[in-house]
Parts: sequence; C-alpha cells; structure tokens
Amino acid sequence: MAIVTAATGLVTSWAGTPNTALVGSSNSSPAEFTLNLNAPEADVTAFVSGGVNSRSYLSTLIDWSGTIKCQMKPATIGSAGNITFAGMPQVTGANINVGGWTLDLSAYTSPPVTAMAASAPTYQAFIPGIYDWKASVKAWLDGTTPIVAPGGGAVSIALKVAEDGATDPGFTGNGFATQVGVPVKVGEVTELSYAIRGTGDLTAVAGASTWANWWFAAGAIALPAAGSLVLQAATGRTYTGSAFWKSLKITCMLDEPVTLEIGFQGSGTLTIA
Repeated sequence: MAIVTAATGLVTSWAGTPNTALVGSSNSSPAEFTLNLNAPEADVTAFVSGGVNSRSYLSTLIDWSGTIKCQMKPATIGSAGNITFAGMPQVTGANINVGGWTLDLSAYTSPPVTAMAASAPTYQAFIPGIYDWKASVKAWLDGTTPIVAPGGGAVSIALKVAEDGATDPGFTGNGFATQVGVPVKVGEVTELSYAIRGTGDLTAVAGASTWANWWFAAGAIALPAAGSLVLQAATGRTYTGSAFWKSLKITCMLDEPVTLEIGFQGSGTLTIA
C-alpha cells in the first residue's frame, strides 16, 4: 500500500462541553495530534534447572495518551495580545516591552485505578483531579524602568490573546512572580523572563465579537472531565476512547500564531477501527 500524507487527519470529536470547546470545529482549528500507546513489560524470569541464559518478559496493560495542537479560529498572531501584571515593570499601570507569554495548566492524574473484572481488562484506567497554573512572560529591559523583584503577595493578572472590542478573549486570576531572569551581554538587548505562579481559580474571558466562542467558555475554567475522544488518521482509520486533558499550554508570542497544546490521558479501552 502507498504511504499517504496527513491531509485527511482529523480530531473528529471530544464529548463533554469543556472538551468540545477545546477542539470543536466552531471554536478551534486542530492542526496536529500525536497518539502514544505503551504496554510496559514485566520481568517474569524464573529459576531453571541448569541456569538461565536470557530473561523472560510478559506484556502488561496498555496505557494511551497523547497531544493535540490547535490554532485559534480564526487564526491570529500574538501581536494583538497583552498582559496586565503589577509584578513586572510598569509605566502608568501598563506593562512595558512585552514580547509574549505562555500559560500552562497542569492537572493531577491518578495512578492507575483499573479494576479486575470477569472479562480481564487490557487497558489501564485513570481519573483526573484538580489543576494548577503558571505563566511565563518575555520582555525587554529599557534604560529607565527598573525590574520588579519576585516574591510578595499575589496581585491580579490578565493575559489577553487578542484585542476584540470592549471584551478581549483571555484569562484573569491572581498570581505572583517566582523568578526573574536578567541576562546582560555586551552589544545585545537585555531580555527579561518572568515566571509567575497562579494561585486560586483561573477565569476565562470570552471575546466580544470575533472570538466570542473560542477554546474556553466564559467563567472559571472547569476541572478536566473524561469524554469520548475520536481521532482520525490520514488513512481514515479512527481511534476512539474516553480521555481527559492533563495539561493545557497556551502560547501567545508577538510574531507567531496563538496556539493551544493539549496533553490528554486516555482511560480504559481504545478502539482502533
């Protein structure tokens, strides 16, 4: 059979309102996915009269997971993004010289909770838990505005992915800087890097017009929840199973498309058709 390109690949669906918003055709433009299946081996080497020359192994239960990379719909570059955070250099209340930011959500994933059954399971099961979030910001030092040292109490932070009229799509929450990097080199501009730890709920903000529907419904970002995920390969074959997100990374850089990378964890059987 001839090898084919991935022009016909699809993230067909992902059940559950929060999941559908992440990959749904009216909200998002998935452009890439990776599916990983792992069946770790177990050492079952036993004593043998006369000695053993080589180890013996047994295949165990399958664990499946992967990533999905999405673009905003309609696609936009990060030049229209913004950040408001008093833990960084500001002039009259506005952050200066910002070149981009990333936002990372990481959810707790349980150890395997697979149960024995009359029909022996072949796939591991997992359940999701609460998440935490952090951000990183790239900026440049100027000749007059001092840096802001990390630490201190949490202050409000707003991360916008685009300007969209009266209400801009993005995120709001509270956080504090945990690290500031200031590399200084002769003949080069000084790029600042800020690491921010979020504390408490992270809230998604819907756009006013162009991005009124995007990756997140307006309000506090909900806990990850399992739903049926259907992936389609270039060959038309499908991979279907219950999965939940375990990580979300939103990247908003000045001269790059705004993207979302989803890390998902499968739970239970994956049907390959």
